[in-house]
Amino acid sequence: MNANIDAQDRDGKTALHNCILHGHYDLCRFLLENNANVNLKTNNGHSALVLSESVGNQKIQKLIKEFVNHSKTW
Repeated sequence: MNANIDAQDRDGKTALHNCILHGHYDLCRFLLENNANVNLKTNNGHSALVLSESVGNQKIQKLIKEFVNHSKTW
C-alpha cells in the first residue's frame, strides 16, 4: 500500500504542515527527504515556510528554506 505523503486534511494541512506547527523537526526532515511537497498551501493560503515563520522555530525555518531553495533548482 502506498500512502500519499501530501494528503491534506479538511483545513488543507499536510503532515508536513502539522509537524511544523507542533515543532517536530526530525519528522519534518524525514517528510522533506521523502519528497513531501514543500510548496503546498493550506486552505488559508499558508505555505510550509509561512507556517514555520509564524511559529518562530528557527531550526525548522532553516530546514524549510533549504528545501524551498532546493525545489526551485529542479
